[in-house]
Amino acid sequence: MFLIKECPSCSRRVRFPIDKGKIRVRCTCGYDFIADPDEPALYKNARFDLRHDEKNKPGLYQHLRKRLERVDIGKTPETLITGLLSIKYKLQNFRLLPAAEQRRITVIAVIIILALVLLGYLLFGGSAVPEDGSIFL
Repeated sequence: MFLIKECPSCSRRVRFPIDKGKIRVRCTCGYDFIADPDEPALYKNARFDLRHDEKNKPGLYQHLRKRLERVDIGKTPETLITGLLSIKYKLQNFRLLPAAEQRRITVIAVIIILALVLLGYLLFGGSAVPEDGSIFL
């Protein structure tokens, strides 16, 4: 279930889930706040959005295609720096993130560590030829 509330800074409508627990909500203008579903003040001047349909979500291919269409080569360094700062911000505020985001970051970190261990093993691990030089057929 989603809640639609006006941003106090720019008066745009911000839509966010309320069934995920306490989450950080950020408007496109940059204003952000913690949305706690147990706090009654959150529902003041807000309305529920019950029309959300998971079936109309685009697939991975459509999502990647849309992202690639929006890539501007001239802004790539700015985008890279913004992305790195976003990652830094998420890691600094890990405890405030929703549980799903925490799990996603943890899984990505484990995959990266496993890939680095595998790469290290392949590059610096044991060789295919025994030390005495003999080859078994």
